Amino acid sequence: MRKWTVSVAVLFLVISVSLIGTSPAMAADKDTVTIALTGEPPTMDPHRISNFIGAMVWRWSYDTLITAETGTGEHQPWLATKWESNDNNKSVKFWLRQGATFSDGTPVTSESIQFAISRVLSTPQQATYFKSFDRIEIIDDYTFIWHNKHPDNGLFNRLSRLSHAISLKAKDEDEATTSRTTFGSGPYILKDWTKGNKMVFEANPTWWGNDLYPKRPKQVILRRLPEATTRVKALLTGEVDVAWGVLPQYIPQVEKSPKADISVIPAVRIMFMGFFTEHGGPLADVRVRQAINYAVDADLIRRTILGGRADLFGQMLHPWNYSGYNPNKEWYSYNPEKARDC
Repeated sequence: MRKWTVSVAVLFLVISVSLIGTSPAMAADKDTVTIALTGEPPTMDPHRISNFIGAMVWRWSYDTLITAETGTGEHQPWLATKWESNDNNKSVKFWLRQGATFSDGTPVTSESIQFAISRVLSTPQQATYFKSFDRIEIIDDYTFIWHNKHPDNGLFNRLSRLSHAISLKAKDEDEATTSRTTFGSGPYILKDWTKGNKMVFEANPTWWGNDLYPKRPKQVILRRLPEATTRVKALLTGEVDVAWGVLPQYIPQVEKSPKADISVIPAVRIMFMGFFTEHGGPLADVRVRQAINYAVDADLIRRTILGGRADLFGQMLHPWNYSGYNPNKEWYSYNPEKARDC
């Protein structure tokens, strides 16, 4: 296997920007909300691949055991109403929400959670996230113990966005069917999908959270608009209600419109510059790499190119993702004098 070394340079956390075509209150009261994304999920089967757009869209139709609060990352109950952890998550006992059903009418049970993780483990792209998993011990229909081979302090972060619950009826379906049909217990059901164009989701009438979110849209339309200029135009003309992934240079244009606004949503994407040092040259010298770090004004990039909508972040690991985040870690400061002295 080819070996290579990467040295990480300037790091900063980018805050994703969502553009709302109407005010949040008006959008919540609309029967139909149209959302423009840069792409679409390659499949609606949440266990087959690892995909950025899919991670956003799958939860429209598939519930996870727990959820993470936007803005803080705090773990909160979802399909699981409570849990007890032992030995730093080497084993976790979960209690499922009784009365939760899949869109086909079958109940969400411990067996369906066991079925979901078995599907994840059969897929190389997602199985790698659950290398610590050992087994699920079913206590009864609504209680089970998740056993890991060793302590795993990143388990809850993964369970808030992976291993979505799926109906046991999916056992009898082929991959072509599961890729275009939803078998989840989530708030929406996929009703129509024109590949490369749009996806139409309708509110799940049997979703367990209907009373908690009575004003959610009855229909959500996902439009695939890969070009940033097209998304902005669609937003400003009212063709879409929400446009995601708008580049910073278009923000002033949106802010001038009386029909649109900017909403800043916390995200976990960390932008960085890396150096491949395998082939020698100046970058193979650690002093050169240190000098570059000191010479780059990351805060100026944040304030100008990114329009101030980012936070400086001095490490590769985000506190919401997996494990290893160090709140005390500090990165290189902008210091031209130190850069010259390296």
